[in-house]
Amino acid sequence: MVSTTELIAKINNVIKENFNRIAISLVVMMVISRVVSAILVLPVLSISLGGGGFFGSAITLLLAAASVVVTVFLLYGFFVLVGRFYRNEAAVIGHLFWGFTNDSKRVLICSVLVGLLCILSSIISVSPIIIYVYTNDAFIEGIMATLEADPEMIPVIAVMDALMKLVPFSFIGNAVILFAVLFRYSFVFFILYHEPELSWKDALKKSRHLLKGRKWKLFCFCLRVAKIPLACTLGLFLLSVLPAGFVQSFSALCTMGYSLSLYLSFIFLIFALAAFYYECADPDTLCLSSPEALQLN
Repeated sequence: MVSTTELIAKINNVIKENFNRIAISLVVMMVISRVVSAILVLPVLSISLGGGGFFGSAITLLLAAASVVVTVFLLYGFFVLVGRFYRNEAAVIGHLFWGFTNDSKRVLICSVLVGLLCILSSIISVSPIIIYVYTNDAFIEGIMATLEADPEMIPVIAVMDALMKLVPFSFIGNAVILFAVLFRYSFVFFILYHEPELSWKDALKKSRHLLKGRKWKLFCFCLRVAKIPLACTLGLFLLSVLPAGFVQSFSALCTMGYSLSLYLSFIFLIFALAAFYYECADPDTLCLSSPEALQLN
């Protein structure tokens, strides 16, 4: 059985050897996602804001959902790429589009269901902040005091500055919910890729079954793999919520560093999922047949 230390060393070596191709694939995925979002959403959003009414808002929502689906399809392709990199197989940028050409129906259904869970978890985590803002007079008074002290400040900016102080609480709540709900579906993309005979229902069910009672083990493993980029991301995030005057001189640098460390964390976390799955998979089928196979040392 491969030890956790050996797995982490292997992940680091794979990322180091293939970093250029991994980074290019991630950039391509993000660019396509942003371009599709801009093409689908921005024109209709401008009409909606200009008085498009309910119809314009509904179309904007539908097109926004379509852009999210495209992003998730690309994310599935990125999972495929990472898996092939990890197993030292031939990997090209074309694998990013694997979901569009091979597993479109199953990927679409699983993406919609998992996406709805993400939206629901975000709503649940943000709800306490919304309630706090609308029921706490001190919050409103603080914004008014800020505007009185600086008459030139735009009211929207004052509100955003006040809300940013509450963001960490929303982030913590969302992280807890995502861990409790979504970690059980961490293997879905790998299962869809290696077991095309399974239905989307069976793929979701198998992922839940395999990770039952082992989500904490996977969570700790992900933290160990991505501890450095995650620590950098968290530190730069905390800097971004400090008073503006404190970080004004290097705010652009903080923003750039936060974005880079966030993407780097994403890469390490996906590789952690791949390692956790493939090192326990049957070497001939690359499929997990039982939860007992997940007992990593």
